[in-house]
This record gives sequence, C-alpha cells and structure tokens, in this order.
Amino acid sequence: MHLLIQAKKALGLVDYNQLYSAGIWVLRPDYIADYLTQDPPPPIQKFVVSEVQKLMETESKDDTSTDTKKRKNDEDISSQNLKRTRK
Repeated sequence: MHLLIQAKKALGLVDYNQLYSAGIWVLRPDYIADYLTQDPPPPIQKFVVSEVQKLMETESKDDTSTDTKKRKNDEDISSQNLKRTRK
C-alpha cells in the first residue's frame, strides 16, 4: 500500500509512525510522475518522505545494535560450551 502526501501540508494530521509500522509506504507526490514515465519504475525508497526516512534509519540502527548484541551472546555461549579433554 502507498500513501502519496505533501508532508508540509499534513503537519500534525498524519501519524507517520503508525503508517510505517503498518507497512504503508508514505511517498512524495512526485513519485507518481516518475512511476508513470520511467521504465523500469524508480526505486520507491528514493521518494519516501523525510519523516518516515527518520523512522527507517532509527529502526535500522536498532537492528544493527541488536545484531551486535546477538553475535556477542552467541560468542559467549559458544565459548562456554567448549569440550574438556580427558586426563
């Protein structure tokens, strides 16, 4: 799903966080012109409104820190599971 919006005219009227979490692409209106005139269509990420781009960047930073923590925990667990040699 897509929502074409002029963000400056919708200040305070749109909950970008809710739209983003629902998986709705919130795009600038110029996307439709490029979509209709270019073959292949342009990448949709290029037209995301700045408010949603900020949410996407925040989420990607959170994912990166979570992945780092997950890798560290995996390393800790693997080092704890070392087999002992017989004496």
